[in-house]
Amino acid sequence: MILDRKDITLKQLSIITCVILLISHINIIFDIKGNIESSVQQRNAYIEEVNKIKENIDENCKGIYIISIISDDTEYPGFKYFVMRYELIPIKFNYDEAYSITTNKERVSGNIAYMSYEQLKETIFNNYDYVYINDVDEEFKEEYGELFNYNVKKHNLYKVQENKLVDMYE
Repeated sequence: MILDRKDITLKQLSIITCVILLISHINIIFDIKGNIESSVQQRNAYIEEVNKIKENIDENCKGIYIISIISDDTEYPGFKYFVMRYELIPIKFNYDEAYSITTNKERVSGNIAYMSYEQLKETIFNNYDYVYINDVDEEFKEEYGELFNYNVKKHNLYKVQENKLVDMYE
């Protein structure tokens, strides 16, 4: 149906515009709801791991240094890192923009920061009571393994005690 300009009043045009906008925004509202539900489901996958951490730490601790190494077989490392930080609030964390670290300057990128063995050691022992290894690769084990008494494990919590890291899950 083709409408002649003379047949449409300003009021009618306003009503038509409002109906079109309302219909288009209904889809957006349902998309947002679906995204929220999807996010909750994705976060729920990590709740058991978060609860295990909570059971093994002192909530009044100086903080937890979370390490999520990005490697070829790591799936969504940043998402899990931020979910864990959110679920463990109010505990202090390492708030680096980069949540993965390396001693290989060629691997440095937006999410991977350069940190020498000594820098990591100093950071952990001076500022945190715990270290949580989210994801780890062989390069990390080689570069930083001595800090963990060569006992670096994925999804593992370590406590800082007298200049050494003690496995909390053993």
